[in-house]
Amino acid sequence: MKRMPKLGERVRFTGNWQTMQGVTGTVVRLFPGYVHRDADGAHVIDDAVSVRPDTLPENWPYPGNDCFAPSISEISPIKGR
Repeated sequence: MKRMPKLGERVRFTGNWQTMQGVTGTVVRLFPGYVHRDADGAHVIDDAVSVRPDTLPENWPYPGNDCFAPSISEISPIKGR
């Protein structure tokens, strides 16, 4: 996505080879980007959201938690809902 989604918006996370397969879910929290300073200067951290999947995948990497926080560049809106 190129914009911050709204709370309650339905999104799709396509997955990545390191943590889990793709899931669909609902945005439950927003984490706007911020400026972080390190030894090399300032850089912008991508906006992120907390997503609650419709169903937890088999290889869910966050035991005891039903949400995860992808950056908005890792999700896409689900149209027609």
